[in-house]
Amino acid sequence: MTQTDLEKARRLVDMARSAEQQGHTEKSLAFFDDAIALIEHAMDFPLLADVLRWKGTVYRELGETEAASRCYKQSLAHAERVGAVGAKAHGFN
Repeated sequence: MTQTDLEKARRLVDMARSAEQQGHTEKSLAFFDDAIALIEHAMDFPLLADVLRWKGTVYRELGETEAASRCYKQSLAHAERVGAVGAKAHGFN
């Protein structure tokens, strides 16, 4: 992953969270998907655990509990894999 990809992923995450706060859930999910696509191959990158968890929360708020559960489980697994203690704690909650 290049620094440019990382910066782009963070911008996408900011856009996703902003869209979520404004009630634009479809846009939010699309931005999260774009961010995940940029960072999913950087297996040592802890941001992926956070992005997956935030995406899961959007699904949870939509009542899509199965999709939310999948995201939360992926988030926790990635947090454990990379040793991201904070993300792991969030995943258990």
